[in-house]
Amino acid sequence: MIISFFARKIPGLLFFLCLNFLLFFSYTCVKVQPERILKVTVVDIYDTAESSVKVIGEVIDIGNPPLRECGFCLAEHSLPGFEDQVVRTTSLGMPDTFVITINGLESGKKYYIRAYAKDQKQTVFSNSERGFITKPLRRHLPRITTDSVTRITDSSAVIYGHLLEKGDPVITKYGIVWSEKNLPDYHQDLFSISEQPDTGVFSFMVKSLNPGTRYYVRTWAMNSDTLIYGQILSFKTLSPMSFPQVSMTEMVDITHMSVIAGGKVINPGHPPIMHYGHCWSVVSAPTADLITHTDYGETDTPGEFISTLDTLTPDTKYYIRAYAITEKDTVYSSEKTFYTYKNERSFMTDARDGQRYAIVHLGDQWWMAENLNFRSADSCWYYNDDSLTYAKDHGRLYNYESARNACPAGWHLPTDDEWKTLETYLGMSQTEADKDGYRGTEEGTFLLKTFGNTTGFDAVYSGYRNQDGKFYSLSSFAYFWTSSTYPGNYAWFRFINNTDPRINRNHINIDQGFSVRCVMDAR
Repeated sequence: MIISFFARKIPGLLFFLCLNFLLFFSYTCVKVQPERILKVTVVDIYDTAESSVKVIGEVIDIGNPPLRECGFCLAEHSLPGFEDQVVRTTSLGMPDTFVITINGLESGKKYYIRAYAKDQKQTVFSNSERGFITKPLRRHLPRITTDSVTRITDSSAVIYGHLLEKGDPVITKYGIVWSEKNLPDYHQDLFSISEQPDTGVFSFMVKSLNPGTRYYVRTWAMNSDTLIYGQILSFKTLSPMSFPQVSMTEMVDITHMSVIAGGKVINPGHPPIMHYGHCWSVVSAPTADLITHTDYGETDTPGEFISTLDTLTPDTKYYIRAYAITEKDTVYSSEKTFYTYKNERSFMTDARDGQRYAIVHLGDQWWMAENLNFRSADSCWYYNDDSLTYAKDHGRLYNYESARNACPAGWHLPTDDEWKTLETYLGMSQTEADKDGYRGTEEGTFLLKTFGNTTGFDAVYSGYRNQDGKFYSLSSFAYFWTSSTYPGNYAWFRFINNTDPRINRNHINIDQGFSVRCVMDAR
């Protein structure tokens, strides 16, 4: 209506100017808005540590005029403000969040925090505050161990410990505590002390103990916060006078001129042992004053020991005892006897599986002095299929085809003629050796592993496995394959038994399971 009026009353140019004025006025009224309110809040608190924390804030309405800065105020009291600790930022995330890591806090403290935001006209705080507690300071305890008790007498002992870590706070003193009760206590029992702590091994001598009494001991360490202990050990003081005790143990690796003898200090006694070892002789009851003895010096602790005797005479019977000498007396173990072998004897290791075998030099031949125990591809067995009981002393049983390929490199399954060579070395005539069945006189006994038999072949009665899969003749027969075949599905073998001193030569079906003794290849 207004426009129509001007269209009739005012010329064209004036109409145009009035129209533009009206349009500008209308545009201005649409774009101008009232000023908005600035708001801010704490969204999340996370990654709380001993001295730091991360906080997320959010500006809910940036408002107009634009935001200048935002951040957090925090304190140990409620409603923190600018007079307290302030952390600020001027950069916002997307859309309007900000994340600040606050450092330099005290551990184990509770803090209150508020978010704030500023523009050109005002500063606002979050409507509510948040609280958090920093983590307590992580401290580590000292570490100490009780290691051993040595040099025990009727009235004293030396205790060893190890201070591994001083801890935090650092220890101020440490030591040992002991008692006749099984839980020695620093506050109730006797203790020793050191006020110069340093890491490493330490020792204390405990004195004025009662003879023949059981004591319990442990290490301890103390700092401003705590008292800790090492593990508990026990020991018994000696009687006013006690004799040492020693014993013989196993003797192994006997050869033609050496043996390894074992011994044991059962009780070092009191006064302590000054000398101990083995003594031996070709006559009974050897003594420690002989030149043939070993000496391991003094000891005050029980334990095992070994002596290597390596200058012996072949084919000789020896007597041996363990001994211990104190300042008051000499004591001996019970006596053992052994024979050195007549023939040169040594040891070899099968590179295929690491097993070790004794070997013996008989005439011009080197023979294994133990039954082979190598696991071939197939057709080998333990007696009664029981390796736990029979593997060590009896080895395996092989059929003929498996036996032919079972020996290690440099060794082979002996031929029938090589067995005859061994038999003639033992005293059998060649005429007898060429026969079948039982031959000779007592050559079979020379092959056996019996006390006093010094030949060194050391045959044992290991029995055999029949074609039907059953096992027979353990402890009464020893069967050995040769590599020589016999017409048909047969091969030559040897056996000895516990009722006839001779060696039997015969042939049998190749599916039987017999023992194997390897002979060294000719050099």
